[in-house]
Amino acid sequence: SYIKDLIRNMGLEEEFKKTKPIKTPLEPGFQYDPEMDGTCTLSGNELAQRITWCREVVGALQYIAAALRPDIAYAANYMSRFVTNPHAKIIKQLKRILQYLYHTRERKIRYCKNESILESEEDRLVTYSDADYAGDHSTRKSTLGAIFMMNKGPIAWYARVARFAATSSTDAEVAALVEAGNSLSYYREVLSFLKVISSDYSKVEEVKKIDFTKEGGVSANLKPLIVYVDNTSAIALARKGTTGSRTKQMGVR
Repeated sequence: SYIKDLIRNMGLEEEFKKTKPIKTPLEPGFQYDPEMDGTCTLSGNELAQRITWCREVVGALQYIAAALRPDIAYAANYMSRFVTNPHAKIIKQLKRILQYLYHTRERKIRYCKNESILESEEDRLVTYSDADYAGDHSTRKSTLGAIFMMNKGPIAWYARVARFAATSSTDAEVAALVEAGNSLSYYREVLSFLKVISSDYSKVEEVKKIDFTKEGGVSANLKPLIVYVDNTSAIALARKGTTGSRTKQMGVR
């Protein structure tokens, strides 16, 4: 497999054969802060070789995360922020991710077939979004993530740092919800066009049905798609809209 070949080429296969499986790609709660932990003290050719190694590993991890393994999406994204600073803590975590992949290399994404793809609740395109609050100790920016499920399996996912520093956990969750909603709108139209989901979910198809000659304006009546969020304040804002000056910036998003 690609993962096994990668680890063999890195010269780590024999080392990982002697190790036990681990439950998470990164150590729980791991953070690297250059101001607190310091920067890499290597120089010259040794530093260049270490940076090259980090770039190769991170590039491979990002490919695996994007194509095969949503469970390492956050880890690959986080490690990509430090490829030019190969501190010992970063090297240790990169090897840990590779060890995690080595012991879980047989994992695969599975999809279930039911009687009706168009009508079954389990087969509808469902989204889960989440965010941490100021999780990056260096920039105090949040990391946003989402996974899009269909037929009980993921069809798309991402984990990336936010473009701004959130002022509250609700702010971060709303940003994650908006990002997920934007992506969901795109997937909705593509899957509707391919007739994977009903055209009742498609904004484009709904607009075609509207009679623009009638007075009183027009509106699209789409079937809802589900986005799960684990923040009650963000859910309330999404349902009712902004309620005051403190949530105005969330309304803009």
